[in-house]
Amino acid sequence: MTINETTSRKFGIEFEALGLTVNAAAEVLRNQNIPLQVVGYSNTSANQQGQWKVCRDGSIPTGFEAATPPSTSFNHVMIACAALTGSGAYVTRSCGTHVHVDAHDIDLNALKRLCKIWIRIEESMEELVSRSRRGHSSYCHSNRFQFSSAAVAFADIDLAVNRTVLCRKMQNSRYVKLNLETLRKHGTIEFRMHQGTLNADKIERWTRLCIRIVNLAVTDQFDLTNSTRLNLLPMLKEIFKVRNWSVVTGGSEMINASAASAPTFMPRAGTKRRALWELFDANHYMTRKDAAALAELEGFKRKYATDQHWHWRRARSFNTETTSAMTAQVHTDNVCEMRDSISYFSERAQDLAS
Repeated sequence: MTINETTSRKFGIEFEALGLTVNAAAEVLRNQNIPLQVVGYSNTSANQQGQWKVCRDGSIPTGFEAATPPSTSFNHVMIACAALTGSGAYVTRSCGTHVHVDAHDIDLNALKRLCKIWIRIEESMEELVSRSRRGHSSYCHSNRFQFSSAAVAFADIDLAVNRTVLCRKMQNSRYVKLNLETLRKHGTIEFRMHQGTLNADKIERWTRLCIRIVNLAVTDQFDLTNSTRLNLLPMLKEIFKVRNWSVVTGGSEMINASAASAPTFMPRAGTKRRALWELFDANHYMTRKDAAALAELEGFKRKYATDQHWHWRRARSFNTETTSAMTAQVHTDNVCEMRDSISYFSERAQDLAS
């Protein structure tokens, strides 16, 4: 990953974590030359120019929340994540990672398109996050549950005469996956779906995804007005273009994509997941039940083995671009997870379009 790579829109990230007090977390960031201010609980003021905010969060009273200023670079994000993790910060299911995307150029029509896109893809987006953040999770309620169906949602969204009305239709509080209330306060769209994490790679991929969704709404690349049955496949392929994630890093084992019996990518060498995938690959005609039983004999937990076998089958079936560059492409564990999800999204889009 290129440390100075930038995005097409400004973004802001709110980290929630445990293991450090507010003052201790602030000190860790200051030691990394990250400018910041410590603010009181429920402070909603905009960040001072170029400064982070560190404060207490109501959902984790013994932990802290750190919020970046508007930026197009992940430089400080990666530095902060490494420093906080090294100092003992950690996350639980009580934590969340919220992404704000600049939306100063989004008018009412673009905002309606964004809401329609979200209603269509929210359920599929949940496959990218932990189970604790799906459905009506705490502090992260579903927008689609505001409506009885997608058709009703589209009709109600079309009837909104201004942003305030549209916001009321999409949510009854700010604790929703797609929060529009921040438009009035900060000129941003807030994505609250992602679980807490201090993994900088994961944060960058999720942030870029959120930005792409907003860009799709603003550029009006898809006709959302004349059909309640939208063909999602082109849109999801656009959002999940692997080559645009910029998460390929060096140092991992080279994978030969042309190997007949192996997936075109595998987890990092030396990891438990890699050993398990190699076991599956040596017995690639086995059912999930038989593969899980075999893995259990080899010392792996059955539930973990069953989950990994599902990912392994998705990895084998994913139809990659057949280019010579693929034979020398390096993949990390995180890319494997994302590509597993792409296979799911393609199937999900075809289901919804049928």
